[in-house]
Amino acid sequence: MSALALSADERIAHKPFTHPAYSKVEARMLRYMLLRLCQVVETLASTPSSELSIKEMLEPDGRYHRVIIIQATELAARTSFSVVGFFGQRCFDADYQDADARDKMLFDEMAAHSGLCSYSTMELTNGDYGNCVLFKDEASKNAWGQSQVHESAVKELSPRFYHSIRLYNASLNAPLLEPHKLSLEQVRYLDYTETPVWTAVRKLH
Repeated sequence: MSALALSADERIAHKPFTHPAYSKVEARMLRYMLLRLCQVVETLASTPSSELSIKEMLEPDGRYHRVIIIQATELAARTSFSVVGFFGQRCFDADYQDADARDKMLFDEMAAHSGLCSYSTMELTNGDYGNCVLFKDEASKNAWGQSQVHESAVKELSPRFYHSIRLYNASLNAPLLEPHKLSLEQVRYLDYTETPVWTAVRKLH
């Protein structure tokens, strides 16, 4: 089933998670996550390491935020990145033990993926989570999408743990120090309450 193409301001009354206003709010969230990522990278500058680093922290209001640094040197030196943003609307009664186990498998996959720079996860005020993932370039992003572990997580876990998802393609054509220059290019919507999964795409510029 091909994805429905939505215009810039088009609204679907029976699918409120596709409202175009979400993109403006989540662009700000992604820029904030990049800012926090930059702060973590700066703390690692004095102790460079080729190993995967995990920084767990709390936002001022107590929300959980985890930053995984895979390529610290790339994050500090590059002036362009391919970015993916993920915002899922959770099924709060789901058993998340399988998801935690899959997370551990993904950590090993991340360390072996040379084009993946960082993977951030932040708790949102409504209890959902947002992810911000940085790649060296578009080819690296596409290669990650073909990872068997990642593909398995998407196909097997996402329908069990989410009602719906907003998935962004974006780019940062600037150093990490300039997160305000993040540009959202497209958002893909997935509704797992329908069979087959309902999908739509909206170009953002």
